[in-house]
Amino acid sequence: MGKANGESGGNIGIPSTKFYIRNNVLLSLCYLINTTVTFAYVNTTAVATSVGLGYEQYALLPLAMWVVCSGVSNPFVGGLLLPRFGYHLMFVTGTSLGCLASLMCATSLSVVGPPERVGESGHPLSLVLMVLGNGMLGVATSMTRYYRHVASSVLTTDEYRSYTIATLVTGGSMAGVLGPMISYFSVDLIEPRPYAGVFFVTACLDFAQTLILIFFFRLPTEAQLRVVDAQQRRRDAEEQRRVAAAAKRTAGESDALLDDGDNHREGKHVQDEETDPLLHSKSVNFDEIPVQIKFWKRPIYWQALIAMASSNVTMVSVMGITPLVITDLAEENETDEMNGLASLDPFLQVSIVVAAHVVAMYAPSIPFGILMKRIGCLPLIYINLVFLAGGLGAFFLGNVVGILVGLLFIGVTWNAVFVSSSTLLGSAYMLEEKYRAQTVHDVLVYSLGGIFSLSVGALYASFGLTPIIIVSEVALSLGLAAILSLDLYKYLHK
Repeated sequence: MGKANGESGGNIGIPSTKFYIRNNVLLSLCYLINTTVTFAYVNTTAVATSVGLGYEQYALLPLAMWVVCSGVSNPFVGGLLLPRFGYHLMFVTGTSLGCLASLMCATSLSVVGPPERVGESGHPLSLVLMVLGNGMLGVATSMTRYYRHVASSVLTTDEYRSYTIATLVTGGSMAGVLGPMISYFSVDLIEPRPYAGVFFVTACLDFAQTLILIFFFRLPTEAQLRVVDAQQRRRDAEEQRRVAAAAKRTAGESDALLDDGDNHREGKHVQDEETDPLLHSKSVNFDEIPVQIKFWKRPIYWQALIAMASSNVTMVSVMGITPLVITDLAEENETDEMNGLASLDPFLQVSIVVAAHVVAMYAPSIPFGILMKRIGCLPLIYINLVFLAGGLGAFFLGNVVGILVGLLFIGVTWNAVFVSSSTLLGSAYMLEEKYRAQTVHDVLVYSLGGIFSLSVGALYASFGLTPIIIVSEVALSLGLAAILSLDLYKYLHK
C-alpha cells in the first residue's frame, strides 16, 4: 500500500485515487456477495425450518437467533477484535464463519433430515443445528457489516463520502435478485433434502468472498489514515476561519482587520505546510492530536443512530415475517382477483416478492446520494421516515400484491434513510473514535432489531400481522420524534 506497491501519492505515502477506486470496487463486490447470502437466508430459513424440518412453531427462531447474535457479539467484535486486528482480518474471519454457518444449516437439512411425514417434526438435532448455524451467521454478520463503515470513513474522503456509500449499497439491488433466485433454483439441488442446496450454495459464495479479501483487497495503513485525517482537519479549520471572517464582514468589521486576518491565515497556512509533522514525519505521536468533542456528545451521531435503528426495526419486522405470511396465504387458497401471483408456486411467490423488495432497497442509492448532496442528510431522513411509515399501510390489503406494494415502498424509503444515516454517521466522529463509535452504533441498532425479531414470531402466531405493523409504526414515530428533538436541541444551543 506504500510506495513499494505503487499505490501511494506524494512523498508521505497517501493512497492514490487508483488505490481508492480499485479497493472500493472490490469492497462493493464483497458487499454484493455478502448481501446475496443474507437475502438467500431471509428467503429460505423460515420456510426451511417450518416445511423442511417440520418445526412450524419455531419457524422464526433461527432468524431471531441470527439477529440477536449479530447484536450481542458487537461489543466483542468492535471492542476487542477490531481494535486488535483491524478491519481486514476481521472481514476474513467473518466470511469464513459465514461459510461454516451455511454448511451447518445444510447439515441440519441433509444429514439429520426432514420429518418422515407431513405434520410431524424432524429430529430435534436438526433444529439445534439450524439455530446454531444462524447464530454463527449472526456473529459473521457483526463483522461483515463494517463494510459500510470502511466505505464511509476509510476508503473515501469528505468530498466523495455520499457517492462511496451510494456505490457500495447499489450492489445490493443485484443481490436482491440473486439471493431469492438462488434460493429458489437451488432448493432441490440436493435430493431428496429440500432447501439444503440453498445453504450449500451460500457456503460457496462466502468461500469466494474470503478468497477475494485475502488475495486482492487492501486497506490504507493506520499512518496513512492519520495523515489524511490531519489534512482534513486543517481544511475544516480553514473553512471555519473563512466563515468567521464572513460573519465579521456582515457585522460591519473593518476591512483592514479582515485583511489582516486573511494575511495571518495565509501565513499560518504556509507555516503549517512547512512545519506540520504529519506531512513530513513518519514517527509522529498521533495520540497528542486533540479530539475536540467526543462522539457521544454530538447530536448528529445520535440522529444517525436513531434513524438507522428505527428503520432497521421496521425492516426486521416485515421481512422476517413475509415468507410465512405468503405461504400461509397460499395454503388458504387465496382467490383475490387483485392477486396476480396466486397461481404461482408459494416459494416462487416468496422469491419474487423478496427480490422486488431488495431491489427497491438498493437500486435508488446513487440518485439518493446525489439528492442528499443537494438537500442534506437530515431533510432526506425526515421525509423518508414519514413515507416509510406510510408504506406499512399497504399490508392491510391482506393479499400478496398488497405485501409486494408495501415492501417496494418500504424498500425505496429505507434506502434513503440508510444512505443518509451512514453518511451522517461517517462525519460524526474523529479517526481516533471510529472503533468505539461504530461499535456503540451497531450494538444498539442490531440489538434492538434482535429484540423485535424475537417478538415478531410470537406476535404473528398469536395475533396475526396487524400487531406487527402497529409496533413498526410506533417505532418509526418515536424515532422521528427523537431526531426532531435533537434538531431542536442543536437550534437552542447554537
